[in-house]
Amino acid sequence: MSLTSYRAAPSRVKTLITMPVGLVITATRWSRREAYIGVYWLSSTPKRPGMTLFDTYTGSPPCLPLLPVLSAYCLLPFPSDHLEFAHEIEAIGPHRAAGHRNLPWHHDWGSQNTEAEGHAQIDLALEAGVNFMDTAELYAVPGSAQTSGRTEEIIGNWFANSGKRDQWILASKIGGGGNSFIRNGARPDGASIRIALEQSLKRLKTDRIELYQIHWASRGSYNFDGSWTYAPHKQDTADVLDNIGDMLETPGALVKEGKIAHAGVSNETTLGISQWLAIAAARNLPRLVSVQNEYNLLRRHFDLDTAELSHHEQVGLLAYSPLAGGLLTGKYFDGAVPPGSRADYQKAFWRLNPYSEAAAKEYVALARDHGLDPAQLAIAFALTRPFMTSVIIGATSTTQLANAIGAANLTLSPDVLTAIEAIHRRWPRTI
Repeated sequence: MSLTSYRAAPSRVKTLITMPVGLVITATRWSRREAYIGVYWLSSTPKRPGMTLFDTYTGSPPCLPLLPVLSAYCLLPFPSDHLEFAHEIEAIGPHRAAGHRNLPWHHDWGSQNTEAEGHAQIDLALEAGVNFMDTAELYAVPGSAQTSGRTEEIIGNWFANSGKRDQWILASKIGGGGNSFIRNGARPDGASIRIALEQSLKRLKTDRIELYQIHWASRGSYNFDGSWTYAPHKQDTADVLDNIGDMLETPGALVKEGKIAHAGVSNETTLGISQWLAIAAARNLPRLVSVQNEYNLLRRHFDLDTAELSHHEQVGLLAYSPLAGGLLTGKYFDGAVPPGSRADYQKAFWRLNPYSEAAAKEYVALARDHGLDPAQLAIAFALTRPFMTSVIIGATSTTQLANAIGAANLTLSPDVLTAIEAIHRRWPRTI
């Protein structure tokens, strides 16, 4: 994989071909409106080297249009030493599979990893063609007054030392509330989004973040470990809508100021995403371009109503935890807790239960029966999904990172995909 890239809306794409210097996406339909959706306007922000923005498909290389991700529908080859974004959206750099070979990269250094180890991973990822980093003000995990914000500082130091900020598409997030060490646990609102964004910019040593996201819905959701206790009937509808409207106003201003390019959400529901979109449309505010939810062989909640919304509203999924926190590698089977692993470091692993372990064992056995690496099978499967913008990979070591990146070049056979669906029918909801 020489270059990771954005995934265009699946319903608009005719072909997407991996090339030595990038990707080619051929659009099936174009209009002036479509081409400009999500484009980073040259009139408000200076163009960086090597990129030309188009509103129509006018030819083939060497022209260099980057009208990426969800709403922009053309991505032509561009040299990896001239990274630019237009709609970059969380189609985020490093993750995906079949059909589109791009994988996003998630960073969480500063607690379980040292700064030197983090910088070594950045160097490795960049050399491999990865060009998208996702982080958050909460990281490193588990969040604390001592560690939160540290991951952004490590990334910022790498930017300052290397001078290669423009080779990365950068995403970060504001916490969703509930952590006493972040703004006393208050939920996000318009004012706190600006405060958090300014603090992240300072730690990251940059003047812009391409994708800025709400890390989780403060009203609650079925993400994380809430799948069995989610109680939406307890929510106050008026309060939920007022909060979303208030939060949306600030990203609108930040886009105009050039401090962010796009807004996204994370750990959201179909209802939540639809309300963000409706309120933005009614007030002429920035439209969500992505949702970052967990998606893996053990947790496929997105397959149903959220996939439908993604298709019709062009809000792509940036899937995190494609390995279910490492469970799908097999390393936690039968009570094993490898030294230095997440379960060892955090002294807990909520994804592991008798049902998830039984299902994971079947997926690992399937991979081995076909001569595949279990981790790469899991990532490659996520990349096959039609709603997938990108699959976010996370790694503790450079060895893990290199293996995960390799999944972008793996095409799963029809037999493997059929077997995956058979296992899923037996174990449809284990987490």
